[in-house]
Amino acid sequence: MGVLIRASIYRTDNSAFFRACFREIIQKTCIPAAGSCLRPVCVSGGTVDNIRRNTILPGAGKSVIVGMSGGVDSAVTAYLLKAAGYEVAGVTLRTWENAFGEDSRCCEIDAARETADVLGIPLYVQNCAADFREHVSEPFIEEYLAARTPNPCVECNRYVKWAWLLRMADRLGADYVATGHYARIEQRKDGRFLLKKGADPARDQSYFLYTMTQDQLAQTLFPLGGYTKVRARELAEERGLLNARKRDSQDICFVPDGDYEAFLTRYRGKAYPPGDF
Repeated sequence: MGVLIRASIYRTDNSAFFRACFREIIQKTCIPAAGSCLRPVCVSGGTVDNIRRNTILPGAGKSVIVGMSGGVDSAVTAYLLKAAGYEVAGVTLRTWENAFGEDSRCCEIDAARETADVLGIPLYVQNCAADFREHVSEPFIEEYLAARTPNPCVECNRYVKWAWLLRMADRLGADYVATGHYARIEQRKDGRFLLKKGADPARDQSYFLYTMTQDQLAQTLFPLGGYTKVRARELAEERGLLNARKRDSQDICFVPDGDYEAFLTRYRGKAYPPGDF
């Protein structure tokens, strides 16, 4: 049973910046034609037959669960969705805690709570450490010891992140889930959803999402798919989000220092000598 934390509610921001940001969102997305949710009319780019889900469909009357890690990308994702009219709630998945009680970089609860406070949205914290250990960290260790190169981010998305986000969406009655990945989703004429690269080639994260199913794609929004990381940081700074300048990390979230040998030694209790290459 996960621990649920509600953030305090912050007043709606009616500033000039908020309105300008909303106009930018509308210019980057497809707006459903009046009286229809199935025949989108694109304001800028795209086609009527290809629903460009890479950014945001206007969210009047819709609700969304945003996976909030405590980083700038998920913070801007929540902000953009709220600006587009969605009813937004954040969910932080607590996946890992080391021997010193420190969370992984993907579940920095205090940072996520601060963002939720600024945006005026509720935040829920769900403990899914057991699933993460079974499907991500333990397989990572076993694969590494077998001289193979694991990709724990792919396995986390496959077995943990979407499973829990969609479970929370079902519990809370939300229409969609969203994350801060730089990727896009399109829908073909025949209704099939396609996972596409993000518009910023330097930040594309579609590779880590290749295991997503049609059902998952149909219920997912990637607001940052049409943005660059530079623009995302600008939006965060202008909105006053505290993590606007938080540094990026290329390391595995549960091995933040990148020292895999030390990690294996700690969690297997023995040293591993260098091998032949």
